[in-house]
Amino acid sequence: MYHASRVGTSGMLAVSLLAAVVLLAGAAYAAPIDTTTTYLWLGIDTSGPVQVYTEDGTPTFAGPWGLSGATGTALDGSGHVWTVQPGGSDSVITEYNSTQTPIATINFTKGTENGKGDPSWIEDMAYAGGGTLWLSGYNGVVYHINASGGVISSFDTGHTYVGVATDGTFLYTTAGFNNSAIIEKRMLDGTLVSSISPAGIGGLGGLAYDATEHTFWAGGLSSTLFEIDSSGNVLQNLTEGSGAAHDGLEWGAIGGGTTPEPGSLLLFGTGLVGLGGMIRRRLGK
Repeated sequence: MYHASRVGTSGMLAVSLLAAVVLLAGAAYAAPIDTTTTYLWLGIDTSGPVQVYTEDGTPTFAGPWGLSGATGTALDGSGHVWTVQPGGSDSVITEYNSTQTPIATINFTKGTENGKGDPSWIEDMAYAGGGTLWLSGYNGVVYHINASGGVISSFDTGHTYVGVATDGTFLYTTAGFNNSAIIEKRMLDGTLVSSISPAGIGGLGGLAYDATEHTFWAGGLSSTLFEIDSSGNVLQNLTEGSGAAHDGLEWGAIGGGTTPEPGSLLLFGTGLVGLGGMIRRRLGK
């Protein structure tokens, strides 16, 4: 049975205070993650920092990134990385430079209440160009936000625990862990274009787009990752050792030049010891 942490006001206060300490300490969180190597960036259900792995063959652990209690990651391909520590009313998004020094935070508090609860809880992220981000919420709402956390646009996927990715022209979302395996292709306003349903695997959470192979990486339960082509064929599945659900997932290099930018949009997909004050509870919705 998989879990998802939910944080109340006191928990998010602890997150915000810790983020402030790290912003002051900066280099204390530096890790030797190469800036030109392409990695998979895995959220492990708020159980610690984002976990960074090589993508070829058996995944090799390269190191953690950022603060604990994280889910999604976003990369701009120009030396900036964002991770998110989710909370039901306030998700703290931290921006880092290429040396893993925190340089800014966003408190996302403007989530839409759609009757599913925890309106500001963010599962996954993707870079949207121009310093803006795509966010996907526990409650199935996808947001486009600016650097201050203001909502530029949003739409409701109708699912829960969704992931989000982009190829710079279209958005892609998953149908979440509680549904069958579905990846939905959308216009940037959320209009559904088409979908694929990979056979033989369970529900999918975090999502990333591989700009080199033009495939998707999707996160499953129990530490499983799947590479899926645009026709829905599962090309490979990988397992890392955390035992957690991959609710946030990203693919790419910190400072690599692999990110296409049609118009004003950069590509990057979506997609850990828990913080004091976090309360874990079972999903079963």
